[in-house]
Amino acid sequence: MPITVTTHSIGGASPSAPLYHTRLNVVLDNSYPTGGYLLGLQDRIGAGKAIISVQCRGVVTSSGAPDTRSYEYNATTDRLVGLTSSRAEVAAAVDLSTVTVEVLVTAN
Repeated sequence: MPITVTTHSIGGASPSAPLYHTRLNVVLDNSYPTGGYLLGLQDRIGAGKAIISVQCRGVVTSSGAPDTRSYEYNATTDRLVGLTSSRAEVAAAVDLSTVTVEVLVTAN
């Protein structure tokens, strides 16, 4: 089952604050792919904007409690990578369907 990505909000870009902030919710699926989930962030924030930072926070979808794993954006591969507490990548095919990752992208 593929992941679902929704744009929660877009803000910024005023003359006094020329940064764009885009919040995405990424609902994960039941089979984690080796290397992480392809996000296509540049397409999601719009052409001509440079990504400055990406912050990720996993939460249990049903309760909103923090997930025990951590999540990072790999800019080289454009993928959302799941990491265990020992900072190893989550094993392939792990079921993460109960997790939503909140992603905050800052761009200019």
